[in-house]
Amino acid sequence: MSEQTPELKTYSGNCHCGAFKFNIQIPELKSFIECNCNTCFKNGYKWIFTDTSHFNIVRGGGILKAYDFEAGSMVHKFCPTCGTNVLGLPHGKIQGIGVGINARTLMGVDIWALENKPYDGAANEPAYKPQEFAGPLPTADFENSTIFTGSCHCGNVTVAVKAKPLPSKGQTLPEIRGPGSPFAEHTEYVQECNCSICMRNGTIFFYPLRPQVSISDPTNSLTAYMMGRKFQQHKFCSVCGVSVYIDKEGLPEEAANWPDTIQSIWPEILPVNLRVLDGLDWDQIVVKRSCKAEEIEPKQGLAVAMFWKKPDNVAGTTAPAILIGLFVTFGGLLYGYDTGIISGIIATPWWLNQFATQVDPKNPSRKALTPAQTAEVVSILSAGTFVGALGAAPLADQLGRRRALMIAVGVFAIGVTLQVASMALPLYVAGRFVAGVGVGMISVIVPLYQSEMAPKWVRGVLVCTYQLAITVGLLIAAIVEYFSNRIDTAASFQIPVALQYVWAAILVLGMIVLPETPRYLIKRGLHAEAAASLSRIRRLDITHPALVDEIAEIEANHAYEVSLGPSTYRDVFFGTPHLGRRLLTGCGLFMLQQLSGCNFIFYFGNSFFDKVIGSGFLFQVIANSVNVIGTLPGIVFVESLGRRRLLMVGAVSMAVCQLIVASVGSVHSLSTDTSNKLYAAFICVYLFCFASTWGPVCWVVTAEIFPLKVRAKSMSISTSSNWLLNFIIAYTTPYLLGRGQGALDLGPQIFYVWGVCCIFAFFFVWIMVYETSKLTLEQIDEMYERVGHAWKSQSFEPTWSFQNIRQGQANPTVANVTAIDTASGEELRQRTNATATSSNGTGHNTTRTSGEVIESSPSTTQSATHVTDEDKIVASLGNVDFSL
Repeated sequence: MSEQTPELKTYSGNCHCGAFKFNIQIPELKSFIECNCNTCFKNGYKWIFTDTSHFNIVRGGGILKAYDFEAGSMVHKFCPTCGTNVLGLPHGKIQGIGVGINARTLMGVDIWALENKPYDGAANEPAYKPQEFAGPLPTADFENSTIFTGSCHCGNVTVAVKAKPLPSKGQTLPEIRGPGSPFAEHTEYVQECNCSICMRNGTIFFYPLRPQVSISDPTNSLTAYMMGRKFQQHKFCSVCGVSVYIDKEGLPEEAANWPDTIQSIWPEILPVNLRVLDGLDWDQIVVKRSCKAEEIEPKQGLAVAMFWKKPDNVAGTTAPAILIGLFVTFGGLLYGYDTGIISGIIATPWWLNQFATQVDPKNPSRKALTPAQTAEVVSILSAGTFVGALGAAPLADQLGRRRALMIAVGVFAIGVTLQVASMALPLYVAGRFVAGVGVGMISVIVPLYQSEMAPKWVRGVLVCTYQLAITVGLLIAAIVEYFSNRIDTAASFQIPVALQYVWAAILVLGMIVLPETPRYLIKRGLHAEAAASLSRIRRLDITHPALVDEIAEIEANHAYEVSLGPSTYRDVFFGTPHLGRRLLTGCGLFMLQQLSGCNFIFYFGNSFFDKVIGSGFLFQVIANSVNVIGTLPGIVFVESLGRRRLLMVGAVSMAVCQLIVASVGSVHSLSTDTSNKLYAAFICVYLFCFASTWGPVCWVVTAEIFPLKVRAKSMSISTSSNWLLNFIIAYTTPYLLGRGQGALDLGPQIFYVWGVCCIFAFFFVWIMVYETSKLTLEQIDEMYERVGHAWKSQSFEPTWSFQNIRQGQANPTVANVTAIDTASGEELRQRTNATATSSNGTGHNTTRTSGEVIESSPSTTQSATHVTDEDKIVASLGNVDFSL
């Protein structure tokens, strides 16, 4: 009986800065190989080996730097930006082994939990000769000290440390503390940390003070890498990739809670990687494992989403993109407020007496709108939004997202002016229609702008804040109407309507200074401007590998889409990959969002609750408060739980609430008081479920699923379907609830309709909605290309990039490992360093990491490299304005 082939599992990995990312397919990882040769030990390698056919590059194919040495058995590859040792390529082809992966770079793998299989590589290599330390010895002076020396593997950087003997087995910690030991009496002497950078670099640190350490680097080989909170620099050798020590750049934020003794000694501590020291008896050294892990990739979606914390392996800063995305949510506040005020206005006594044409049969002293007038006044906004949503696409594609948004706000302001000036129904209705055109445009452009500006790890959260702004707008409208409806003059409706000028003015003033999205600029062929915009948003130098790679991927993705044909409205329905399916998904989600019954409550809540409960204005304030609070869980869980799960849980929860409300209305044996309490309770629960799931997530999904070339067109059609259903519901509901000829007078039983629609929504999500969390907009295109069924999308792992296709690879699903060659990596380094070189004529080369100057050395040679068009673009962007 033949042995069964083990099932392969896909693991994703990356260097710490994220410039290089890959996937590997291997059996479930249970062990690694630990080689004791000097280079593997100094770099802390944990090896796993496989064939190159199971290794796929996602991005950064030419960025890794090669290190080869005397043994000649393997070429080691590390990231020149962050120093992460990623892989090794054996010189000789061994059956089934074409590439060695450092297991430390894999995401979601607990290295400490795996079995360690030792390998005696030292026996197969020439004897390693330690490099002698030639610099000045440390100046510290204390008794019972020992001089420890060592170096990186290539020997360019040597280290000398004067310290007490290292802790050995059987020795208790108090015996090794005191003068000459780190932190005085506050921490252990030697520790292995599992934070994302230390785990990747395999470092084991001990903590002498600065006078105890001397570093010799005559060739200026050290490179500094800063990440996260930027309070320390990780120094590694740029030739062999060995991590040497950590230099301090101030105190971390939590230092404010430290005792004064620790705060004072912290800047004097110079953590040194114990692996670089030679001649140590590692069998006797006590190493404490310190758990300070921060998950390396946005699997930490919950913590990231809640606290806006950037993952450590994300280069630069994402604060500007987040702040920009939050600011444009004023468009959502404007949309929500305009939607919410109509419920109160059509119930305001002064407005009814002025604008209505028939006497209220229940109160002859007041006037009332006919069902036809109610339908017209409420639904005309949705008719305008339908038109505006369709018109947003050509405007956003021709003028840009930023200018189109300012024009949309201008159109909206005209509509507000007409409403404020009106004293009769025709002009008021006209103003509602014009304002609706502006709102429709805003509802397309704001999520589009947010999704194209936001980094992938927070994109869903950021687009969710648009829905939060809508709910805040609805709540503000309810509160304003609660007080203004009592005014017995035209101010009763003019004040609520005119307040919209405030939101509009804030949005326009902000958009004047905000940048255009890099993806739109790429679409228009403005590559230099796109790079400058992304540099401004990410706060990265224009030559930073992560920024260069992100721009290259956006550009390659767009080039690939353009190669499939021009962008037309026909492509939106019939284009590839699966654009028609994506459009159906977007339209279906928005239609079902409306059919869940949400806007029935927001449009007709005052009238309905006045009849059913008896306190319409007050209940609207309560309901909208629940709506705001309910949006917060959606923001928190949209990344950690994913889009599909939230939508399905929300559909079931809403259906249960709707059917209970409808059933209560059908049971006539219940007392009025009991029925009212049940209505109020389950409508509030329904609103909470809606606000945390379908309210925000529909906007997130539709902002993500469309490719760049048709994104604006597809979003406008999807959003217009939202407004089309909105119009239908707004127009027909007065007849469904009204009394008299032609009206059905359904009352609470209308919730049966919404409940059945919610049940259908569950199955629609299961069949149609792909899981898009934690993927870039370009990777989502790959998913639609490769995954045939939505319910299989949660297991999708990206395995190629559009740069692979652009570089002419015949099979984009497999990026050959040979793409990681030394020449291409060196070429990229020369290109990215070209504009980092000082232009002041001093002849110094400057190494930059995260936009900060780390090392400077005299330039001795100048390489002659081929200058491409892309090189010229990069060179022209040497001075980028980082002021915003």
